[in-house]
Amino acid sequence: MAVRRSGSRHPPIGAWLAIGMLSAALTALILVWFSGGRWSNVKTDPDGGTTPRGAAVDDTIPGGPRAVNEYLMYVALHQGASDANRYHDYTADGLRGLAAALSALLQFDPGTAASQRMQIVALYQRAEDLQRDPTSTKHAEFARSGFVTAAEVSRWLQERNAGVTADMIEELRAAALRLDPSVPLLQQTAEVERYFDRASAVVRALAIQRDIDRGRTT
Repeated sequence: MAVRRSGSRHPPIGAWLAIGMLSAALTALILVWFSGGRWSNVKTDPDGGTTPRGAAVDDTIPGGPRAVNEYLMYVALHQGASDANRYHDYTADGLRGLAAALSALLQFDPGTAASQRMQIVALYQRAEDLQRDPTSTKHAEFARSGFVTAAEVSRWLQERNAGVTADMIEELRAAALRLDPSVPLLQQTAEVERYFDRASAVVRALAIQRDIDRGRTT
């Protein structure tokens, strides 16, 4: 005689609810991770103002070089006050992103020479220098050197594009020189963020101007 089993073969409703809640939590964590690791949708500017993080998408250039848009997004979604740490991830990653954006713009200029390419290599090297030794006292010096080099590459590009003003490049260089090599870099995060903001404006203007002049950024 067969024994009739009691109970349901299906998991209880509570188990399904637990699985659903776990899935929702994992989805939320993934979204936070890819949006910059923070819940807030507001970016605090160095001068005390705020910028909605959603504006980052509007600040990108449709059809523009991927590296350019990635740098614009990085600047819009990250800030020194919350992202800076003893390993200088914020400054190093920002410098790498700026190097990639400038390199992408150089690719569209037939006049690009070995000297400009070497400057791009130097930018990546400065980013590595920033993270080689957390106990080094030269981090501010490394950052300042990289920022000045990026300003020089930007000037070279600006001189070949009349739509970008020289004043923008001067402001970028001035922002780089505001970093004091004798002061720990972690104490100058506002200056680093200000520089990245200036660089973002320059990169965006250069990319848009190339799109207008040559149609080669699409």
